[in-house]
This record gives sequence, structure tokens and C-alpha cells, in this order.
Amino acid sequence: MKISPNKLSFIRIIFSLLLFFTNPLSYLFFIIYLICSISDVLDGYVARKYNLVTDFGAKLDSIADMTMFLSLIIVLLPVLNFTLEIYVLILIIVILKIASAIYCYIKFEKLSTIHSYLNKITGLLIILIPVLLIFAPSENLIAIICIIATIAAIEEFLIIRYSQYLDINCESIIKLKIK
Repeated sequence: MKISPNKLSFIRIIFSLLLFFTNPLSYLFFIIYLICSISDVLDGYVARKYNLVTDFGAKLDSIADMTMFLSLIIVLLPVLNFTLEIYVLILIIVILKIASAIYCYIKFEKLSTIHSYLNKITGLLIILIPVLLIFAPSENLIAIICIIATIAAIEEFLIIRYSQYLDINCESIIKLKIK
């Protein structure tokens, strides 16, 4: 039996919300977090492998990603030591992401995010935060992730700015054909 990519995205949304009912870095947290992470990897893979890629699925995946990201950050806030600089970087990232979404909507009449390599790397690093916390101080870890996320957000904005058409799977600004 094949599970649809959209069901996997819905699973990620539901389990991401369940994170709010766990203690940060507890066994239950890691089990739910693992389910979310696996569904994140599988939904895109299943969609491409079985030719089930849809605009709705891409939007649902973005919503599931954002739900997981926000849930993860909110649940982990008690164990993360954010400095003022980290809060400023996070604010810059949020502003850039909102600006990109608005600009994308104005330019292409669609609300979307770009699945570039840098955005995927950022997502992977965010997913790995709980595991990485075991090996690195949270201040250093979060600073590095924020810097990469800032660069990814700038790249996303530039891809949207210089694209002739909306390609949510544009790999990088380098691969964009600018005319």
C-alpha cells in the first residue's frame, strides 16, 4: 500500500503539534520528532517517485515544514540560550521570508517558497537541532544555523526577483538563467 505524500505532510503537521505536549529532549519528544523528520524526507520522495507532485502538495509541504519548524523552536526555547544577536538574526530571517512570500505573490500571483539547496540545508540543520545540541553549545549552533538561514533567505528573495517564471524547485541562484 502506497501512502500519499499529502498524507505524510498531514502526519507531519499533526505530530509537530504533538511536540507541544512533550518535554524538550525527552524520549517522547525524540520519538515524535523522528516521525516528523521521516515524514518530511518521505513526502517529497514519494511525490517524485510516483509522479504525484502537485501545487497543493508543494504548498502543504511548506505549511508542514513551517509548522514543524515553529513547533520545534517553541518547544526547544527553554533549552536554547538565545542572545540578543540571535533574536535579531531570527527577526531578519522572518522579515526576509515574509518579503519573499509577498514579492512572490505580487510577481507570480502565487504564495510559495523556493526549495533551493540552501533552504533544504537550512531545513536539515533545523531538523537536526535536537541531535546537534548533544554535541555543541546551543549559542554556537544556533548562530551558525541562523547565518546559513539568512543567506538562504537572501538567495530565495533573489531567485524570485530574477526569475522569469515561478520554479519552486530552483536549486540555486547560480543555476537560475537570467535574461
